[in-house]
Amino acid sequence: MGQRYDEDLVERFIDAGLNGPIDTFADLAKELAAQRCWTVAVCLVSSAYGGPEEGGWYYECGHPSTDEVVKLLTKTFYEEEKAEAYRVELCKFVERLNLDDGMKACRPVGGCGDDDDSYRGQVAGEGQYEVIVFAGPEAKAFPDHIPHYE
Repeated sequence: MGQRYDEDLVERFIDAGLNGPIDTFADLAKELAAQRCWTVAVCLVSSAYGGPEEGGWYYECGHPSTDEVVKLLTKTFYEEEKAEAYRVELCKFVERLNLDDGMKACRPVGGCGDDDDSYRGQVAGEGQYEVIVFAGPEAKAFPDHIPHYE
């Protein structure tokens, strides 16, 4: 398991290193480094109401945990295999979080995403913690936007 780099980005990186201003080189170096790391985070994942079409439909949404202790478990790796191994180990811990009633207080109430409509985006349940591997240097909420029925 390995990740291929964007060939155009690599070419621009080499060209900037040889011919371009140092600022361009530094920016491209950060972009290139971000492509080759994986971030493992504990996320709260739930279902949100998508709309009434065909009797109603739901979509999966989630975000990195906001609990201060759980956030400490987020780690970034530069080898995909190590990220996956950490995910497997962290899953054992997260199974316990999902069973612990005390952790339910850490779970936010409300929808996922940036929807203004109070009906759309409502969470169908409390959700549960899951360990997710993100490509790149940070864990992000998902999806980026609320899906539309087609």
